[in-house]
Amino acid sequence: MLPPGDVPFRVEGANAQVITVNIAPGQKVVSEPGAMLFMHPQVEVKAECAPGACQRCCCLQESCFQLIYNTEANTEGAYVGMTPSFPAKVVAMDLPQVGEMVIKNGAYMGHIGDVDLGLNCDCCSKTCCCGGLGCVRQNIGGSGTAFIAAGGTIMEKELADHEEIKIDPDSLVGYSKSMNFTIEFAGCCGCCCGGEGFYAVLKGPGKVFMQSMSFESYALAVNPPPPPKSGGGE
Repeated sequence: MLPPGDVPFRVEGANAQVITVNIAPGQKVVSEPGAMLFMHPQVEVKAECAPGACQRCCCLQESCFQLIYNTEANTEGAYVGMTPSFPAKVVAMDLPQVGEMVIKNGAYMGHIGDVDLGLNCDCCSKTCCCGGLGCVRQNIGGSGTAFIAAGGTIMEKELADHEEIKIDPDSLVGYSKSMNFTIEFAGCCGCCCGGEGFYAVLKGPGKVFMQSMSFESYALAVNPPPPPKSGGGE
């Protein structure tokens, strides 16, 4: 089912979700390469270099290109459907409401309206090595809506001033750039025997998005590592 003309987008599906975005005359939809599933026959597509293309490619392993979908001024009812690159849900982040966000590498899939894609460096060796976001982190801001891919059940939590939460680093999707982000060691027993290593610790105020099934966990479930070889054999 396509969204009615007065609705900018609609998310459908239970797990491997699809987002259908209306394209008004004179407007555009931006997506990562490979996200498009279907589109109106009169939608025009072109590729452009993404903001900070070289840095995105070298530091984030993201594509250095973006796809731009738009229509002619007299075209009505145009649309484009997009879906994540793995079985995931689509989170629509209204940036004027949530503010500037730091998001997990690979989570961004597209946007409508004015969205700024940026990068910043995490110079803390502890958080960049163990925080799950790397030393170069992706920022999104602006007045538009960004579409983010996240797996499993999506949790959204608003933290009050000085309120803290501990999160598995792989489960962290994004958080308000204004929040304080640190790492806490789970302890020797937690690390060696409990399957934990480090916790991502976020302190409010701000908003945080979490996922119950990260891409890393999904890939491990689909293709588990081979069992260790037993000794004594040839």
